[in-house]
Amino acid sequence: MTGFANDAVYTILDPNELARLAAAHKPAPLRETKRWVAAKVLFDEARARNFEMVVLYADAANDCSKLIYWGTLTELEVDATGTSYTVANLVPLKRHRTQELVLRSTGETIAEGYLRPYAVIRTPSFIQRAHAPATGVSSTVPRAEGASTTLFSFGYCGAGSATRALVDAVNEAEALRGFDPPLWVDVRAKRSVRAVGFRNRAFESLLAAQHVWMPDLGNSCVEERVDGIRIKNPLAADALLDHALTTPRRRVIFFCWCEVPADCHRRVVAKLVTKAAKRRGVEVNVIEWPGGEPGSVVDIDVSTAVLRSVVREAQKTLAVPPSMGRGLAAALPWGTTAVLHAGAETVSILVGPAQLAARGAHLKILAFTPKAGTATDFRQRYGYEGISEEN
Repeated sequence: MTGFANDAVYTILDPNELARLAAAHKPAPLRETKRWVAAKVLFDEARARNFEMVVLYADAANDCSKLIYWGTLTELEVDATGTSYTVANLVPLKRHRTQELVLRSTGETIAEGYLRPYAVIRTPSFIQRAHAPATGVSSTVPRAEGASTTLFSFGYCGAGSATRALVDAVNEAEALRGFDPPLWVDVRAKRSVRAVGFRNRAFESLLAAQHVWMPDLGNSCVEERVDGIRIKNPLAADALLDHALTTPRRRVIFFCWCEVPADCHRRVVAKLVTKAAKRRGVEVNVIEWPGGEPGSVVDIDVSTAVLRSVVREAQKTLAVPPSMGRGLAAALPWGTTAVLHAGAETVSILVGPAQLAARGAHLKILAFTPKAGTATDFRQRYGYEGISEEN
């Protein structure tokens, strides 16, 4: 692990139990009746980026305003009735209070009298400092995976009336991963489109310096109104790669309208970028936004009416649960399994990252998950896997 994630978990436990677990000097499995949904998403993201996630404990028996131990999470799973997690490396804390902690949801410190047994917080600076001498690494700097650089492709279909919400959600998702707001690169040959938020200079005006238009990477066939894909100037892929390499903390999203990447010209652009990178001896990864692998399961509570509507395939989308948050929802990998719970009834579906439209943020129902491999089949069929020169 290269450091601590920006986000951590605050919870409470009996000090005698914590002292016993710390004295054992081994990872300790624990169970909570509270479902740590937001923490689970952040934990998976942290592990994917090779960061550790911290958990801090207050005194559950005597005074919740006193922080008494901290450790690192090695496992975290959420089910219908609660959370199972494993904590390791428990260390006593002295002279630190719960009111020093900053809630991730509000950016404000925890108030006096706060009685909730769980919260997602920003990893406090005194924990970051405790880790710094051993590693020399700050978790606010994205992990350098060798020389690897990630670029994202993106289809804005359906988001033309909600560009501000789209940009805010993507910015929040990137911040969760430790990156600055991305550079949006328009790879359309022309911008006179029906989607008002992407028409002419509308999106460029919204983003200002976070936007570049590269019509040379557009599809000439669109201008000529013929079928097929022919990139206007394939050599322009080098310039797109330059944008990605110039500022490592700011990643690149190149976009057009097409909803499904498999048959879109941006897939060809992705291959051109990987070829340009190979010529330079640079390792790149190009994948449909927001990237990631659909390894974790998201549990969503719904009404019986909604669940049965989904089963009848009368309902194609779900509102983003308030507990998930816009940034977390925007970062869900394509093909994520969501288990819908309505009392004792459950159904499993595949979803992707939050879709932003005038009616709000929603999760599109991609498929049901009757068997293993459904998510992989979906991602391969529709082009949501990463791009390499060979594919």
